[in-house]
Amino acid sequence: MIDTAKLVTRGRRELKHLRLRIAPRPPADHPTLHIVGCQRSGTTMFTEILDRDPRVRVFGELESLFDDVPRHHRLRDPIDVRRQLGCSGAALNVVKPLVESHRVSELLHLGGDSVAIWMFRHYRDVASSNLKRFGIRNGIDNLRPIVEDDPDDWRNAGLSADTREIVRRHFDEHMPPHDASALFWYCRNTLFSAQALELDPKVRTCRYEQLVADPAAMVQATYAWVGLAAVTERISDLVHARSVGKGRDEIRPNVRTLCETMWDHLLNVDRERSLVAIS
Repeated sequence: MIDTAKLVTRGRRELKHLRLRIAPRPPADHPTLHIVGCQRSGTTMFTEILDRDPRVRVFGELESLFDDVPRHHRLRDPIDVRRQLGCSGAALNVVKPLVESHRVSELLHLGGDSVAIWMFRHYRDVASSNLKRFGIRNGIDNLRPIVEDDPDDWRNAGLSADTREIVRRHFDEHMPPHDASALFWYCRNTLFSAQALELDPKVRTCRYEQLVADPAAMVQATYAWVGLAAVTERISDLVHARSVGKGRDEIRPNVRTLCETMWDHLLNVDRERSLVAIS
């Protein structure tokens, strides 16, 4: 069956990209926004909201900045990335390099006046969404490269020896799926402090629950931060908060304690580093 909505969205994006290519380009230092963090934390939602703005060019994980499946959507050569960002014609480039979330400091030098948003969401909801989207064993499959210390797998990239040891202590091929998925959430979010991003003025946080509660405020805060004029039309009216609190599956105490500690840390950082806090 043909998905009419997807066809309309794709056509709208292609027309916008064509218009951006033929329109007068903004100054060479126009900003690039990287949206990073753990998968299933609202990164796609945020990029789709911003993509409705005709001034914005979004580069998703399946687009020209990224290699295809063999490298699991890793960014292409930095020279190629800089060239494409510089030629986009957009007032704001938005890039979603999720599997490169361990390289945020490098990403900030890839194009124009780059900044980054670290998206985060409660671990129970992420675990539930992850397994629903990718299959019941996806958490276990995500942890295995970390246990094996695979140097070529993005899931293991940038993790500390201490984090790998924590995973090894808890990992089992037959562990409860939600435990595994929550533990992977923990691993991905260790990358935030491992890179000292809470100290970087070019990095802000965005909590999923706050985004869906008031998407217009979050978009306007983002634009204020990057120096883009506020939008006059509604670009966030498709967002809803029905997915908040969906993750109700029990997670064992040992994994839950790790995740609760990380969640509290992220909330504390967010009080000072969130988009809304600095707007």
